Amino acid sequence: MVRKSSAITGADALRSRAIGRVSGGEGIYPEGSQAQGLFAVLDGAVHFEKLDRAGHRVLLHVAPPGFWFGEIATGGGATTMVTARCYTRVVVWRVPVFVVSRILSSEPELFSALSQLMAARFSALIETVCAMRRPTALAQIAGRLSLMDEKCKDCDSAVTRSVFQMSQNDLADMTGHARQTVNAAVNKLEDEGLIQVGHRQIEILDSKGLDAYFTGEKS
Repeated sequence: MVRKSSAITGADALRSRAIGRVSGGEGIYPEGSQAQGLFAVLDGAVHFEKLDRAGHRVLLHVAPPGFWFGEIATGGGATTMVTARCYTRVVVWRVPVFVVSRILSSEPELFSALSQLMAARFSALIETVCAMRRPTALAQIAGRLSLMDEKCKDCDSAVTRSVFQMSQNDLADMTGHARQTVNAAVNKLEDEGLIQVGHRQIEILDSKGLDAYFTGEKS
């Protein structure tokens, strides 16, 4: 169940919502495009990608159901910073830019809620960078999975186990490690009962156990 942000719970937003179904592999919006509004993932998984300075695609995040996105471009009046692409068949809820603007004009106190949403996104980015500074690949991968689990549960308090639609190749792309390195780390974490790996998905079973590898308590 999607937990709606307080910034977009007005009657206008509810009446103006747009439900869209997008096939796997299709783009929701490309990097550098005009803001299209706020989006919520209702079903499926959305991958966020960015081209690095060498022109290589970098996977930044995998968004499960309950995840909101598009707030930085919409709230900041900027172009999109990443490409949002459907990994699976996805159902998204969109609140168009003009609706967001109308709500904020009539209820300016909601600027604070939108600002908090943007601040939370930057905070998650900083935490991700810090996670990748751990001394071993195992600690980095465990930390990244634990952080994703934490943010997933922040999106929806009803979630008890996070399931991310991503392959081990995706995890290698996300962490910058070789596929063989990721495979070894994933096998160890699965053997420990901390995660469960399926076809193009990773389920988090024990976030505290992942944190133990991240902090160096276990190695």
